[in-house]
Amino acid sequence: MSALPPSPDFAYERKRAKALLRDCRAGDRDAIARVVAHLPRLAGSIGSLKLADAQFVIARERGFESWPKLKAHIEATLPMDEQAARFLDAVEHGRTGIVSRMLKAHRQLPNHSIFTAAAAGDADQVARRIAADPACVHEARGRGAWTPLAYACATPVHRASARHAARVLRTATLLLDAGVSPNSGSLYWESRDTSAPISALYHACMSDNVPLVNLLLDRGANTQDGEAIYHAAQLDRRACLEALVAHGADLSSTQSPYGNTPLYFLVGHQHDDDGRAAWFKGLTWLLEHGADPNVPSYQKQETPLQGVAGGGPKLATARALLAHGADPNLRRGDGRTAFAIAVRHGNRAIAALLRESGADTTALGPDDELFAACFDGDADRARAVLAAHPELAAAMPANGGAALSDAVLHDNLDAIRVLLSLGCSIGAEGWAQGTPLHVAAWTGKLDMVRALLALGAPVNVRDGQFGSSPLGWASHGSGQHRGHDDTYIAIVDALLDAGAERLPSLNKFDEPPENLASPGVAKHLAARGATTARRDATA
Repeated sequence: MSALPPSPDFAYERKRAKALLRDCRAGDRDAIARVVAHLPRLAGSIGSLKLADAQFVIARERGFESWPKLKAHIEATLPMDEQAARFLDAVEHGRTGIVSRMLKAHRQLPNHSIFTAAAAGDADQVARRIAADPACVHEARGRGAWTPLAYACATPVHRASARHAARVLRTATLLLDAGVSPNSGSLYWESRDTSAPISALYHACMSDNVPLVNLLLDRGANTQDGEAIYHAAQLDRRACLEALVAHGADLSSTQSPYGNTPLYFLVGHQHDDDGRAAWFKGLTWLLEHGADPNVPSYQKQETPLQGVAGGGPKLATARALLAHGADPNLRRGDGRTAFAIAVRHGNRAIAALLRESGADTTALGPDDELFAACFDGDADRARAVLAAHPELAAAMPANGGAALSDAVLHDNLDAIRVLLSLGCSIGAEGWAQGTPLHVAAWTGKLDMVRALLALGAPVNVRDGQFGSSPLGWASHGSGQHRGHDDTYIAIVDALLDAGAERLPSLNKFDEPPENLASPGVAKHLAARGATTARRDATA
């Protein structure tokens, strides 16, 4: 047993665990003996040793019952400034368990700053700080420019008990009474876009703090903030939606700064799980409460039904929109109908539904016919269209990226092979300016990732929008699609085995993939040694 040094470093302990795992796998006798001393069940089967086992051994050698207890002990020794930063970061990212544990372990956290006081729902401490310095309520913290009100609205502390909820509500009331605007908030942590602030109302809806939502609305919070309706519906927060409607929310119109309607935002999700997805239930609620499905969004003037036609397979969504008055024959800004869009994007199930719903099926151009053949996997028919319209051949490389992305979204490998045979590049940019491999990695399509790699898809190319490789997209996808770690870990392994490198996976904001990944995938990236290098200045 070896005691911890006076100033323990958890990162150092992690490295020791990884080194122990590596040495055991290399057959080091001393390392194996250390493991067997604490885990006799592994005697004779050291090949099954996992990182968690090595971490357990390190913890026992340091005198702790488990790795989590070693971690908790080390974290408890950190300076209060670091504790406060960890606590506020947990509030910003909705990590309820960490918030609760830190408040129990560090009773002095609320006293650290106006931000920790607000995030802890310590109304008495907030009141004292306002009395001492009234201007403190307008301070903003970090690159996200989070205000005390934003922390009070985002904190999950109110869920602990009615007493905690009352304290959080009083905290917010004190801040508003001190002159804070109910429309203040923060910046979106992932984009840093100062033109698109995130309102306090959004944070209150995300924490599902309905009394606080009503307080903000009573004080004049803007229901059309471009966020609250959208995300309350996304999470099917009915009470929040009812509060917004009671305060005059318009469920149909486009909102700044993005220029889309709540319905259009919702149909952008990848899957509706045959009507089981939370966002689909929120969309249905909006439709039942008068949201107009025929209001177009963005400069391209696209309706939600047209958006569904050009996206992934969401039949339940299309049916719901049609049942609530979506017009299948409205034309997008470029003149295309939902049916033509579905055909052009290989969404054959939606095309069939639209045909059954009385859509005009005659307004198809030669390019629509060409891609319809490609998505049917009919190379001969596609070549016949090209022979009749030779001008389309020159456009194939440019248009191929979008078509390849569509084929990935619809798991249509036959279409991909046809498109490649007609001159499309497997590295062409398509959806969100990513290559087909980017799209497959982000959407968690393991079989498609493997197929694209076998076809020679470039593994370290950066996308044109975020500046990250397929490894970065896979990591981000795991964070966005929780509960699918096994699939995303397999995708990460496939990419790394194919030569994926660390540096191209860092995006244009210099964010490493593990920061955007789910905890399980982040841990696996570390175990594979994919979290050590930093992006170079010229990357």
